[in-house]
Parts: sequence; C-alpha cells; structure tokens
Amino acid sequence: MLHHFRMILVTLYAATFILCVSSAVYDRELRFPKYHPIYNNEYICYAFPNNPNKAEFIKKALPLQKPNRVHHIIGWGCAYPASNKGDIWHCGGSHNHHQIKGVTDNTTSVCGGDANFVIGWNKDDVYQVTFAENSGYEIGGDSGINYIVIAVHYADVKIFNENTNLTDEPGILLTVTDIPPKYISIHISVSEVKLKPHSVGVTETACLWPMNAPFVYIYQFSVHSHHLGEIISGYVVRNGVWNEIGKKSPRLTQRGYPTTTNGMTIAPGDYIAARCTFYNNGDGIVAQGWDDSDEMCNFYINLYYDKNERLKKLPLGCSGRVNLWDDVFGVGNHPGSIADTLHENDIKELEELGIETVIPN
Repeated sequence: MLHHFRMILVTLYAATFILCVSSAVYDRELRFPKYHPIYNNEYICYAFPNNPNKAEFIKKALPLQKPNRVHHIIGWGCAYPASNKGDIWHCGGSHNHHQIKGVTDNTTSVCGGDANFVIGWNKDDVYQVTFAENSGYEIGGDSGINYIVIAVHYADVKIFNENTNLTDEPGILLTVTDIPPKYISIHISVSEVKLKPHSVGVTETACLWPMNAPFVYIYQFSVHSHHLGEIISGYVVRNGVWNEIGKKSPRLTQRGYPTTTNGMTIAPGDYIAARCTFYNNGDGIVAQGWDDSDEMCNFYINLYYDKNERLKKLPLGCSGRVNLWDDVFGVGNHPGSIADTLHENDIKELEELGIETVIPN
C-alpha cells in the first residue's frame, strides 16, 4: 500500500488531526469517472482538489466500492498529484508495461512530492472509519494537502473481461467539518520484503522517535500484507523495556484495532519497532511489490498529541533492513520469536474461519 517508494524499510507519514468545536458537518463524495480495467494488477489514480482557502477536517470515511472488484483502495494526501492532466493515470503495478486506452498518463507515482497516507481499505472490507473522538484529519487550507489522490488496485479483472461493457466508479465518501488543531496521524510501513522459497521470512525495523518530536498518545493500530503474511507486531521500546502496541494476523480483517494496553505513549528518545513474519510455500522468491503475487508488510499506528506541540518537528522517515533488531538492540535484548505468538482470541478466530497458520503459538 505504500507509494512513492524510496526502497527503505520504514516510511512514516504525518498529518494533522484536530480538536472539534461546534461546526457544520457535511459529506464529500469523491468518485472516479467510469472506468473499465483490462489487465490484472492495474493501479489507477485520480486527483480531487481540496479548498485552498479553507481547511477541512475528515471525521469519517467510507469506501465506495462494489464487492469482488478491487483489491484495495487508498486515499493519499498530496501537495500536488503526480499527473497534472486532470484524468485517470496509472500509478503502480505490472500494468505499466501496457499503454491502456482511455488513460492519459502512465507515471508510477501517486503524488508529485511526498505522499501522506490518509485512509485505506483492503479487498472487500467495506466499513466506515471513524477517527478518534473529538478529532479530524486536516486537508486543504494551509495544511499542505492540496489534493486527495485516490489509488485503486484491481488485482483480478476477470469479471470485467467477461463483460466488456462493465465499468467501475470506485471512490471514498468523506464526512468533514472545520475545527481547530489537536491530533496527528502517523503511518509506519515495513517494506523491502524478500522471501526465499519454502521458508519462514522475517522483516524487522526500529525507528528512533526524535528528541525534538512531540510526546504522543497511541489509540489504534492496523496491519497489512498480501497472501503470505502470518503475523505483524509493533512495539514501543523505552529505556530497554518493550511495550507491545499490538499484533495481529493479516489473514484476519485488516482494519483498525485498539492497542494491547490502553494509554500507550511515545516519548522523545523511544524506539518504534515492528516485525513482520511470512511463510512462502511456493517454489520462487517473493519480493516487495505492488502486484498481488508480490508481498507487502505494513504496520500502522494512529496517534494524537497536544495542540501546543504542533509546531515541533514530526518524524517523516527512518530506515531499516531485514533482521534488524539484533544490530540495534543486541542479541537477546528483544522479543524475537515471541513477537510471532498470536493472542488467544486471534488463534480462536483463525480456527473458526478455518485458516491454518504455520507459525507455532
């Protein structure tokens, strides 16, 4: 789900959340023009301008998609879009080998500069996202997010190939208001996945929260992978003590979940650590990529902090690599394979769904 790749293990995107006051609340429906996908793993993007003279704040978001059509849909915040032609463009995936009729641009980017993750859904998870109580996500005005660019991934277009007249109009319904600043959201993503055949593979990262960054409160986490992800976990490491933000099997519904412990915080000097474990039961190497046959490992957290801290520098990126924890924290000074142990309620849910896991619990 991560766009504008720099091929580093972790990328953080920050955007502002806002404390609500009495204000009008209204909906913005953002939909693609009618489109007929042709190739598997098409990624298409379309840009929607925000009001440059007035800030708006997203309180809720609902995907506008029909069942069994899209693999995922994401809303990105951009200063300006990667394409300025005012039409649909291709923004990733193996489809870029093709020049497709009706698409005016075949760039591989979402934004012309940094891409800020705003909201996203996987496969047929059609549910309304509500941001933290008394909060909203700032767009337009002087926020730097002048456009919402919606990216849609069509993994399998069989339904469209069987009906050449079938078109799609995916999008996002935003419920917005205007409110003064309070909260931020941060998206953390582990990438650079490379999995050997018939083996368990692990990717780890550790990001230092800078000393000049704000003290923040965590209220939610979520995870994402494709087909080979077994478990994804995240931690705050403070003075050598590991506190679990959350862990989840990406084979379960990939949506926001409450943290393992209420009232979790991140302070300057802490580390945010994440680990992704996969099992590749195929005969070939699987690498990081956009296509359904590739893999991804994303760990997300949503945070809020005091409005008086707003002008402090927010972390926009950090790097990492495969099997990093030994180097950063020292052998034996991290959870290691304990991070791959699912909680009992997740094990029970997987069993009820008939989903087998190869990671011992």
